[in-house]
Amino acid sequence: MNYKSLKSYDFPLDWRYLLKSKLNYPKHSILKMTLENYKVVAEISITPLGKRYSNDELPTSIRNELAIAIDAIKKVKGIKVIVTGMSTQMEADSIQDISKAIEYAHQSLKDKGIPRIISSIRIDERFDKSESLEERVNSVKEKLDSLTK
Repeated sequence: MNYKSLKSYDFPLDWRYLLKSKLNYPKHSILKMTLENYKVVAEISITPLGKRYSNDELPTSIRNELAIAIDAIKKVKGIKVIVTGMSTQMEADSIQDISKAIEYAHQSLKDKGIPRIISSIRIDERFDKSESLEERVNSVKEKLDSLTK
């Protein structure tokens, strides 16, 4: 099957569309989620490349550039940020806020003259229940505690 033969119904439907539609879809818990309890979590790992230094040294640290990007992410209203040794985790009420934070991070590095930016992004939208990043970590810690007793 090539892409030209695909019909609109061959593509997965967005759950928000299902909420508004009058089609007879089963009443799943996904469709009962409300904006008050809906959370999106994401993880981004940013690798800025090509920074030139005046003394022709080849630095291996990117901490200065990452600090600039993380500062830009924190400026997005409604974003909770957790910085780890390998990535930055974000929590927001919408995927648009997550996208805006990523865009701000990239723009902040472009503004500093970084000629190439590579980002790995993972986004988790959970529709059956809402959990913050902190609640997710605590859940795993509780399970670990029960295993060690």
